[in-house]
Amino acid sequence: MLSWILALATCVAAPVLVCAVGWTSYLTALRLLRPAPTSVRASAATILSYWVLTFLFYALSPLGAFRLPIVLPTLLGSCALAHCAWAVRVDARATLVNDCLRGRELVTNVARSGLRWLAWGAAILILVLTLRASVAPPLGWDALTYHLVKAGRWVQAGGWTAQTGADAWSHYDYFPINGEVLWAWTMLIAQGDRYLGLAGIGVWLSSLLGTYTASRALGATEPRAVQAAIVLGFTPAVFRFVTTSYVDNVLLAAEMLSLVFVRRAVMHGSASDAVLALSALGFAAGVKPTALPPLGLGLTVVALAAVWRRSPAGKRVWQALACLTAAAVALPPYVRAWIDKGSPSYPFPLYFGSTQILAGTRHLPTR
Repeated sequence: MLSWILALATCVAAPVLVCAVGWTSYLTALRLLRPAPTSVRASAATILSYWVLTFLFYALSPLGAFRLPIVLPTLLGSCALAHCAWAVRVDARATLVNDCLRGRELVTNVARSGLRWLAWGAAILILVLTLRASVAPPLGWDALTYHLVKAGRWVQAGGWTAQTGADAWSHYDYFPINGEVLWAWTMLIAQGDRYLGLAGIGVWLSSLLGTYTASRALGATEPRAVQAAIVLGFTPAVFRFVTTSYVDNVLLAAEMLSLVFVRRAVMHGSASDAVLALSALGFAAGVKPTALPPLGLGLTVVALAAVWRRSPAGKRVWQALACLTAAAVALPPYVRAWIDKGSPSYPFPLYFGSTQILAGTRHLPTR
């Protein structure tokens, strides 16, 4: 009987949490960007969802409060406040209806175009993948070795905790963790691994959204942008990781979504676009260290765009603070490595040419 009650509770918790985060992020995107194309708003809402979940995880962890009875009221309360403050002001209901109609129009256009057979093949592959993920847990080596070990441990402990271990684990424990944070949220609402496959598919779809929107922002026609999204999404190096609970597709999604707003920040000089760009780049830098150079480049580009447009000094200061705050979601894992090991890049050494700037470890893991 208890198992049935727990299963029912998790079935209710999952859609409630998704709707609360999604609606809050959508309202925030409307507040920041309106007017904007539908795909741009959807991309902004996706970035904000990733950022909010990661920020909330870091905020609750020191209190051991990353627990379902705490996070659900917190998210529902935030959603209610955002709804009361912004829903009427930004005419959210009408905009949501229009966005849904625009999405249906896009699907209809694809179904009637020469891409329909490619789209049908893609839909069948995703359906098969979804059915498989619903009955088979992730069994990838890295997922079972550390990605899901970390996420499961954080759910048990109520937040981010150090996990001591011998050999390679001394390195794994200092890898950036923003990707695993998403799996921790998934395991928290399911109290297990039953939704991990669906979460992976959601991340993969967000990478397609980012590719489509970035392609449109760079001047591609709608059919070309759809083609770009399908080609990227079904590249073997991407598609084979959809339901493995690895973090590679999380990184890909964040980087593709960031391109949209880096482009918009350069073209329009909007503070909102700059903050969204650095939210995505900061989140990505907390997934893997390879995203640190794009973050540095994004900060430079956004700063140069603001200087070039000669905004008032006070406005530039507030924009800089907002951008740095958005990018700071990358920092916690690096700060912890710096405090514990004396190097923010641990376990990886950092070189400038042949000169070692930051020390790592001599015995890096092979995977």
